[in-house]
Amino acid sequence: MFTVFVTLDIEPGRIDEFAAVIAENAQLSVENEPGCLVFDVNQSTEVPGRFYLYEVYVDESAFVLDHKGSDHFARFVNQSATLVIPGSKRETFAERTVAEKKTEERTR
Repeated sequence: MFTVFVTLDIEPGRIDEFAAVIAENAQLSVENEPGCLVFDVNQSTEVPGRFYLYEVYVDESAFVLDHKGSDHFARFVNQSATLVIPGSKRETFAERTVAEKKTEERTR
């Protein structure tokens, strides 16, 4: 599996606008891209305006071709261009080697 970690800092006063834009992108990614397994959006509790994205794809091609090539991703890039503080975007790519999931029995 191919994992993507993204950190974005958002312009002050535009956090709610960004939250709506990224929520739509995340939802459409999971719904419309068979290769997108997870797209979590997290807002920092320590740094105002900082968002962390955690994305898991079946492979790198699903991310590069299917996700980055999608209409909803292009729309997100356009909509977020003035919301993200220039130079703040950081991306880390990884191959997922171990995954643990809670089962219903373990959570009781």
